[in-house]
Amino acid sequence: MKDSQDILHDKQQFEVLYRNIINSVPNPLFIKDDKHRWIVFNDAFCNFLGVERSELFGKSDYEFFAKHQADVFWEKDDIVLKTGKSNVNEEEITTDRGEHFTILTSKVRINDEKGNFYILGTITDITEMKFEESQLEKKNIQINAQKNEIHGLIKETHRQTEQNLQIISDLIKSLTNKITEKKSLQLLNGLNDWVSSMISLHQFFFKSLNLDSISLVEYFKTLGAHTLKDSNKSISFNVEGKPVVLPLSVMIPLGLMVNELLLSYLNKDELKDNEIALDIDVNYATKRLEVIFSSNIPINELEKNSEYEFRTEDLMKILVDQIDGSIEFSDFGRKIMVSTKQVVSFEKGYF
Repeated sequence: MKDSQDILHDKQQFEVLYRNIINSVPNPLFIKDDKHRWIVFNDAFCNFLGVERSELFGKSDYEFFAKHQADVFWEKDDIVLKTGKSNVNEEEITTDRGEHFTILTSKVRINDEKGNFYILGTITDITEMKFEESQLEKKNIQINAQKNEIHGLIKETHRQTEQNLQIISDLIKSLTNKITEKKSLQLLNGLNDWVSSMISLHQFFFKSLNLDSISLVEYFKTLGAHTLKDSNKSISFNVEGKPVVLPLSVMIPLGLMVNELLLSYLNKDELKDNEIALDIDVNYATKRLEVIFSSNIPINELEKNSEYEFRTEDLMKILVDQIDGSIEFSDFGRKIMVSTKQVVSFEKGYF
C-alpha cells in the first residue's frame, strides 16, 4: 500500500503530465467555470492573447476584450452551459495590443464529479484564411465585372451584325424584284435564306441572358421554332439529348445546319403535301460531340430538280469544316451524323 509521500509524488507527476498534455495542443485551449472565469488554459492561449499566465487565471473576457465582443462570448457560453450542446462560432476579436483576429471557437460542456459545469473551448485562428477568402471574393467580383463587360461587347457585336445582315437581306430582296431570270432568282433567294439564318442566330445570342450557359438542345429548339413559326407546311421537329454547353464558335455553325435543313424542307415545293419529320439527337461520348439529324425525307430529295446541285449537302460540309469536325450521310441520306472533338460543359444540375 502506498504511503502519503508516494501518493503526493504520483499527484505531482500527474499534474506535470496534465500540463504537458494541454500544452502540447497547438491551438489555444481554455476551461471556464460557470461564472465565465478562465481556470485552465494552455501556453498557446497565453501566447495568442499575449498575456502572462498569472494575469489570466480567474479573469474573464470583459477584462481583455471590447464589451460588444465579450457579450458574444458570454452569450455562447450560456447556451452551452444551459443546453449541454456544443457550439462552434466564428468571432471577431481585438486584443488589448490592438491586434485584430478572426477566430473559430468551439465550446463543449464538461462536468466534475460533483456535477459542476464547465466550458472546454478551443480556438482556431482563421484570420489568414478569411483574408484570402476576401481577396478571392474581390478577384471574383473583378472577374465577373470583366466577364459581364465582355458579354456586353459580344452581345453588342451580335446586335450590330444582325443589323448589318438585315441591310444585306433587304438589298437582296430589292434585287430579286428586278430580276426575272429563274436561275438567278433561285440563287438570290437561296442566298437570302442563308442571310436570314444568320440574322436569326445573332438575334438569339443578342437576346440570351447568359452566353456561358446556353444549352445546345434548347438552342436548336429555339431556332427551329423561329424558322417554322410562319410555315404552312406540316413539319415535325424534335430535339433530344444531353444539355451540353459549347463555345459560340461551334454553336453558330451547328445552328446554321439546323436552319439550312429546315429551310430546305420549307422551300421545296414538291414536299408541300408531305408529312416532314426532322429529329435531332445530341450526344457526348468518348470526348466527341455527336449531333445526329434524322429525317423521313432523304437529303438528295432536297436537291432533286434544283438548278444548282447539292446546295444543302455542300453547305453542311463547309460548316463542318468550321468546327473541325466530320460528317457522314447514311440511310440513303435520311440520317446525317456530325461529330467533332470539343470540350463541353453541362447545364447546372444535369448530373
